[in-house]
Amino acid sequence: MKYLAVIGIMVAITLIGGGAANRSTLEKSLEKEIRKDLDQLLQQWEGFKSVQQQDPAERAARYQQLKRAYKTVEGFLAILLNTDELAQLNNSVHWVRRDAIYDARYPEAGALQLIERSLGGPVDTIGIQRIDSLLARTVGALEVGIDHWPKDWLFSLLLDQYRQYFLTLSGFDRLDPTEVISDYRAALRSHIRYLEWFGPEMTDAKAWNQALDQLRDLYAALEGTEFDQLDRAALLRDTLQPVWTSLQQLALQRFGAEIPAWTRTLNWKGASPFAENWLNRQEFLSDMPAGVELKDLEGLGELLFYDPILSGNNKRTCASCHKPQKAFSDGRSTSRGFDFSAGLERNAPSLINSVFNRYYKYDNSLASIQEQILSVVYHPQEFRTSMAEILAKLNTSESYRALFADCFSTAGGIDSNQVVTALTAYNGSLVSFGSPLDHYFRDRDTTLNPKAVAGYNLFMGKAMCGSCHFAPLFSGLQPPFFRRQEYHSHGIHLGVKWADLRDGDPGLEAHPPFAALAQDYRYYYKTPSLRNLAATAPYMHNGLFNDIRETLAYLFDPSRPHAANADFPPGALNLSNDEQEAIAAFLESLNDREVLRAYSEDILLPETDGTLAPAQRKAAGVY
Repeated sequence: MKYLAVIGIMVAITLIGGGAANRSTLEKSLEKEIRKDLDQLLQQWEGFKSVQQQDPAERAARYQQLKRAYKTVEGFLAILLNTDELAQLNNSVHWVRRDAIYDARYPEAGALQLIERSLGGPVDTIGIQRIDSLLARTVGALEVGIDHWPKDWLFSLLLDQYRQYFLTLSGFDRLDPTEVISDYRAALRSHIRYLEWFGPEMTDAKAWNQALDQLRDLYAALEGTEFDQLDRAALLRDTLQPVWTSLQQLALQRFGAEIPAWTRTLNWKGASPFAENWLNRQEFLSDMPAGVELKDLEGLGELLFYDPILSGNNKRTCASCHKPQKAFSDGRSTSRGFDFSAGLERNAPSLINSVFNRYYKYDNSLASIQEQILSVVYHPQEFRTSMAEILAKLNTSESYRALFADCFSTAGGIDSNQVVTALTAYNGSLVSFGSPLDHYFRDRDTTLNPKAVAGYNLFMGKAMCGSCHFAPLFSGLQPPFFRRQEYHSHGIHLGVKWADLRDGDPGLEAHPPFAALAQDYRYYYKTPSLRNLAATAPYMHNGLFNDIRETLAYLFDPSRPHAANADFPPGALNLSNDEQEAIAAFLESLNDREVLRAYSEDILLPETDGTLAPAQRKAAGVY
């Protein structure tokens, strides 16, 4: 009886396979192939469950077959399931490194990772139940998803190329990294097979097949490659980016007017994931009012950002904690409070690329930059004021009223939504993809310090940093959809030989994603971007470490205490001093000197009434 649910699913895949009679040959062929691969996944799952009472070696062998079958269809599952459902099926191994008592309770814990962890011990019944449920959900979603063929399936394959490079090859979803290359090859083989079906549909079928030939050569070349030895930089720069560019351009020629809405976090114009226009900034600024010129809004927001008129004492500004020369951080362990005291409990994060965040604050407690702005306005140690007070002051300024009227094409005074919108637009303009690493990947004529290249390979491989700080943002925002914002713990609260690192900040425990599990999110914080680190010291949520090497020394110290819920592998990574130096060189290659020179506090503030004239308020404040 316990297998009837999955057997029923397999029958359902066969029964719902008819589809609409007027589908093209391509659509019918793809539908048949996808159903066949999903059926193979279900059969592998059934086979894995049948050996649960056998020896661990047999269970492990069956699991490897199951995981390969999953990788074959992962790109399609990503559009058949919603983002959270996919994560419940397959997710970061960090969610299963915790105390075994808690693991299975976490919705974030991917069921496949729960199963992998249990291979040498008792059967994980919760993981099995979760997979049964999600596979049933997949079959139902497949019938609905058929109407989106063929463009959705094609773009899902292109997106899956990004997923497999940035996530799978980082060790993101594997407890045993020795299996990672085999997982990647399984996905790559599937991509090749499916993309072949689209060749006859392309305007230039020859160019399409030439790109696929490169993927075929890559698939063959990766056989026998070890996880720690893979040159991920060369793989991306020399093979994958040229292939992605060709496939993307040819796909856009054929389906350019029909780009699926769910893929629009990407521009589909950037030739490299490290291009300035690869991510679609407008999609992350979707709340901007229609008919308003974004450049005008950004200019108005810039004035407000540096104007102390927003604070209760007319001395504090956004730039008090987010200074342009510090990559919009402030260079302090924790920021000064309203009365010039230490005041705030956390380190001021950089605002650069924060437009791409899905949540704000270190505890992920705010869902938008608009909420973040309002929290600063009312916070007693930040602006200590109200929107009513701010509007009363702004509306005394004829210059400000004219600027707002021009931007929003309205009359009758300034309102709070307009102020927040302008500040949001300026924040959204603070984007940085001009570092040496960015130029190295997107410009074939650019070289990079070999030590930094080696550091990139370590970061994305052996050191497993890239399994939390996801490229190309090197933050917790997960590619390729950029909808999930991750948070992690490094156990810095444990102290021991690293002085007293405890600060009493509970992290996500105060704002847990799941209230019933609040205490298990203690000391978890949003995973920040590592870009522009040279300008944003000190590091960590409470500014514990003053430089990059000091931070790395802590993170890679094999004697460092391992918290039960920390997101580091329990064993030592065995990184040599030279390897740590290479990682430091890579992190330094993420510094964008161009963007640091592009912004200035030298702002001419608009006139207000006599009591708040520019002479009485200093641009960027006095903090």
